[in-house]
Parts: sequence; structure tokens; C-alpha cells
Amino acid sequence: MELNFVVDARHHGKGKIVYAWHPSGQFVATTGTSRVVHIFNCNGQVVDQIVLPSASICTALQWDRYGDVLAILQASSQIVVLWQMKTREMRHLDTNYKDLTFMRWAPSGDLLALGTAKGALLIYNQKTGKKKEASGRHKKRIVCGDWNEDDTLAYASEDRQITICRADGETIDQVKVKCRPQSVSFGGKQNAQGSIVSVNMEGRTILLYNLLEKDNALELAFQARYGNIVSYRWFGDGYIMAGFSSGFVVVISTHMHEIGREQYCAKFHDDQLRDIAHCPVTNRVACCGDKCVKLIDMDDWKEISAHVLEKEASTLDSLAWADDGKILSVSSRSGCLYTFVIRSGNDDQLAGRLNPHSVVANALRPLPAHGMAALVVVLVALLLTGACWHLDVGLADLLRALLGTSEVA
Repeated sequence: MELNFVVDARHHGKGKIVYAWHPSGQFVATTGTSRVVHIFNCNGQVVDQIVLPSASICTALQWDRYGDVLAILQASSQIVVLWQMKTREMRHLDTNYKDLTFMRWAPSGDLLALGTAKGALLIYNQKTGKKKEASGRHKKRIVCGDWNEDDTLAYASEDRQITICRADGETIDQVKVKCRPQSVSFGGKQNAQGSIVSVNMEGRTILLYNLLEKDNALELAFQARYGNIVSYRWFGDGYIMAGFSSGFVVVISTHMHEIGREQYCAKFHDDQLRDIAHCPVTNRVACCGDKCVKLIDMDDWKEISAHVLEKEASTLDSLAWADDGKILSVSSRSGCLYTFVIRSGNDDQLAGRLNPHSVVANALRPLPAHGMAALVVVLVALLLTGACWHLDVGLADLLRALLGTSEVA
């Protein structure tokens, strides 16, 4: 894990930032209190910037499935900005609802769910340009939600209700819960992916509501010493990994014969864990807390790499992988985004056995931008030297011939 680039508060302003990696892993969109969205390439160079129409801060950024459109949500605004990647133009989607609080693209790439502070849920179809309000209204703000691969949407409100609806907005079911939902996600076993709605119940428990067995809702409880559930992720054949505020990462199964039994537990941070992120492509999980980012191999659940960010003590905030698992980013509440290049497993194992200052270990590290420029200069010089020797001419004569000012005899 090598630090590739840092985008600091000069771009974002001080405070919490919002960011989203493009599905290709080639670009990242970032914004903060500066109210300007920047598009950077994977080397940290600015590609474009988007000045938002409202003076309020951006609360959400999300690319559609294909990376063609970046949806941008602002606080206290009824406008959703849709920025086109190819043309670098933006369109304004007027929802006629003030105080939009939630946004999520469907996996199909055409449907965008938008929740409001008054409990309404709007579904926008970018292919047809039509908007439709879902039939399941809530009394308080919509705070979170998720789509499954069948374009079924589950969304939750501060009124402690979960609504499950179809892509056309028609309600399938509505469930009352006892705690304020913090996050909602779909999961399940490999033969029934997306059949279970899971809910982080105010950091205390995880509710499992099976759409195929609605009478058998389950609640996963954990040891009090772990603290609150900060974040959790589905993975594999019906397993959940959960990160806890006290620094623990716990794996639990949703298989009926294993319910209630922890499959794995370890403490990766001494004082505080802020977020976890899973990469199914590489079978790795990252976690951040205290003042460091750690990389864990899920084959044996061993820590394989760590990077300490001294000046970010207690300010690290959220983690995100690029889809291919080659890039990992972590944000801080000081307005910085740190982006790392992740080596393959073989590179990590070899580098671990080498002296960190050896020639081979250094060769395994990706070159920074200035190092790449120097390498290009050296290669050009070698090519010119070889050509001079082969043609038996001086360098000045060769350059004049290449530039078309004279001929080489």
C-alpha cells in the first residue's frame, strides 16, 4: 500500500468531504465545504471542476452504473445536478421537493431514487426523463436506502419504518422497527442474493428481513465490549463483517445453523474504528481509525499492510475502493483525501520478505509522476545515443535530420 496522492483543504475547504470513484477507477469526484466538485484522474491531476448552482454544501455524489453521469445532491436544494462525463456538461433535474436527503442509483443504471426531508421518495428514470413518487410515504425524513439487482428498493426514515418498493414505486411491504435506521443494504446467500434487507439499528444490532420469509425477521446482537456498529458489509455466501467503534472487526453468518455464532473477531484499532470497506475482487478489507489505514487479507484475516497518517489523529472519516481493487481512498474531517495504490498479493508477500531499502523492493513500488518523467528522459537519451552510434553521425546532425532541417549523409 503506497500513498499515491493527496487532495487537501485547498480544494475542499476545512471539514468533512464527499467523494466517489468512477466505475473505471480512472477518476474520482470530490467536494467539501468549498461547494465546488473537482474531478481528478487516478494520479491526482485535476480533469474538471463543477461549480454548483446552489450556495449550500454538497451532501452526496454518485456515478451511475456505467460512469456516464455523476449525480450531485446539495443540502436545502430541489435541484439535482447531472454531470455528463463525455461532454462535461451538466443538466439540472428539478424535483420540486426542497431539502433532498437521500440519493441512490439503481444497478440497472437508469433509475435514481431521491428521498426528501418530508418523507417522500421520488424515482427518476433518466432514459425516459420521467419522475414518479413512490406510494409509500413517511412522516419524517428519508435517511438511507439501497437497491438490489432486480431493481427493488428498500429505504428507511427517521419515523422508524422501512419501505420496500418496485422500480415503478409501488409498495411491496412496509416494516416498523424499534430503532432509528442508520443504513440499509441488500444481501443474502449466493443462491438468493438480494433477498434479505439488512438494517443497522442505531448502531446496536443488525436487523435481517427476508423478503422470501417475511415472518422470520431476525436481529443480530453483539457483545457490549465491541461498542457501536459503525459500518457493516455483506460478503461471500451470506456472511456479514461489521466494524465497531472500539476497533473490533467481527464476522458473522446468516445461515440458520450458524446464527448467533461469531466466525471471526479481532481488534485492529486501539482506540477507535471509523469505517470499513470490502473489495470482493481482491478479497481484502480495509479499515481506518486512530490515525492509520490498515489492509487485511480475508483468506486468513491477517493484517498485510498499514499506513500511518500522523497529522490525521482522530479525524479519519470514510473509506472507498475503486472497483478494480487497485486504488483505495480515505477521507478526513480536516478536508483531505488520501489515495493509495494497492499492490497485488504476490507483490505484498515479496516486498514483506525484502529489505525495504533494497533495489528489488524499490522496483516494486509504483513510480511517482516526477520519477516517470525522469525515466522518459533517460529512455529518449539512450535511444538517441544508440541511433548516433548506428548511423555514425553526431547528435546535432541527427537532431537536425529528425527535425527536417537537413539530411544525414
